[in-house]
Amino acid sequence: EFHCICCNFTSYKKNNFDPDILTKDYNEGDFSNDSNVAINIEKSDLIDLDADTDEGIQVIKEFFGSYQAAAIARQPIDESLPEEITHYFFKSNEDLSKCNLDRKDLNGDKIIELRFKGITIVEPSQTFHKKSKKLYKRNWKNFLNHQGQFNAPYINNLYKVFNEACFTAFLLPLIKSTNTGMVFLDGCLKRYTNWDDDKREEFISRLYRLKYLKDWNVHRDLKNSKIKRVIKANNNPGTKTAGYKKLAEHFGITPAEMKVRLNWIGQV
Repeated sequence: EFHCICCNFTSYKKNNFDPDILTKDYNEGDFSNDSNVAINIEKSDLIDLDADTDEGIQVIKEFFGSYQAAAIARQPIDESLPEEITHYFFKSNEDLSKCNLDRKDLNGDKIIELRFKGITIVEPSQTFHKKSKKLYKRNWKNFLNHQGQFNAPYINNLYKVFNEACFTAFLLPLIKSTNTGMVFLDGCLKRYTNWDDDKREEFISRLYRLKYLKDWNVHRDLKNSKIKRVIKANNNPGTKTAGYKKLAEHFGITPAEMKVRLNWIGQV
């Protein structure tokens, strides 16, 4: 069951300026042909994964697309650009109210939001893009499952996967090469997480594949065999693995900035 909220379509707003917007139960009479439509996340018992940055949009599909969950895609109304999925809807048994969900990039922009309250604008609404100011339409994807029900599957370890996705998105613009940075990054994964070798390989492989889509499995330094060698070298008892300060120096950011992000997936 959806709890829909009416928004003013003619001025392309994401709010209907009703002070009771989060508590009111709207009915069919509240809607018109020129209304934007939103769903109340909390009343609908949903989790909304909302990608805000370019990197967030790139990784949200990589980490969550395989679940075939209901999603919202956006596209300019003139269709001058391909549509991109910015929202996925799930259910979770985790108590997310006690979790730190603040995941920002170096510009202070939210990478991906994990939302269990508030509203989300859905089809057939139209809104303006924050940066380009172009008018975008919103379309449902995978709206119903095979049983004809709204397709919001339960996902195990949602908070954990969310953190991995955000950390991946944070790293993408910082990676400039496939050598020293990979060694330092794996050293930090070894130091600060409880991941085994397979998990470290999976994370690094996904990160570098997303960064170098065209060259992945073509360039000799962009293959899993290279990552395995890096992990093996860092596992050597005689190897002094890099810590967060060394990784921060390599990426050209402050140790404090690096430490905060590593704590998303482990403990520094």
